[in-house]
Amino acid sequence: MTAAGFQVSGSAPRNYQQFNAVIMAPFVEAVIAGAGVGAGDEVLDVACGTGLVARRVAEVVGESGSVVGLDVNPGMLATARSLDVPSGATIAWSEASALDLPYADGRFSAVVCQQGVQFFPDLGQAAAEMARVAAPGARIAVSFWATLDDQTYMRAQADGLRAAIGEEAAAPLAGAFRLSPETMSAAFVAAGLRDISAEELTSTVSLPPMDPYAAQQVSTLPVAPAFAALTDAQRQAYVDGMGLALAGYRTPEGRYDCPFATWVVTARK
Repeated sequence: MTAAGFQVSGSAPRNYQQFNAVIMAPFVEAVIAGAGVGAGDEVLDVACGTGLVARRVAEVVGESGSVVGLDVNPGMLATARSLDVPSGATIAWSEASALDLPYADGRFSAVVCQQGVQFFPDLGQAAAEMARVAAPGARIAVSFWATLDDQTYMRAQADGLRAAIGEEAAAPLAGAFRLSPETMSAAFVAAGLRDISAEELTSTVSLPPMDPYAAQQVSTLPVAPAFAALTDAQRQAYVDGMGLALAGYRTPEGRYDCPFATWVVTARK
């Protein structure tokens, strides 16, 4: 199996589900709608992580449909398997690489991938594999973050971690923002797909108070061990710095209403 460029282990997958779901939630519906998922469909969720999209897709396809959630990371899948599946729904979890999907040609009536494609070591191969397993006429929808300049929370996070840990802390984060809609669209074209469209979406997410959320959310990232090795004072300085950097987004209730921007690129087989 070929691993993607953003991998976590230990307690990070469980933390990812607990502390990142609020960030991802607004964009789940967009990628599902982009793939045209409906009742009775058989859907593949590539790089499914802890199953945020897969569980919602299962609700949409209902008892007459089915969902496969695929990820290369066993820790993410272990967390996905531990969570409740919507009543009457069917989700099969599979540990495999997006570059070598273990399914027959044309099996799925829709393919989705949320926040995974930017980390694939061979985007062209992944696009070709998604196209291969999609049925004729099926839609494929992927989402990935817009540039770091278009973010608020994650830009402040990158700056704060760089100050706290060093330049190496920003490297794993940078990969999350490296993909452009033009590159993704070109990969779909090369895979033989058609009717390609790209849309940038911005959603304001209401985040909990930065103390303690800012430190908790770092525990979902590859840099978590380095952050945990800091002193209590250093970690608190990071949290305080996040609060200052995002002060303009703080609500009277102490939450932080931060805009997040993502691209959704769709195509048809």
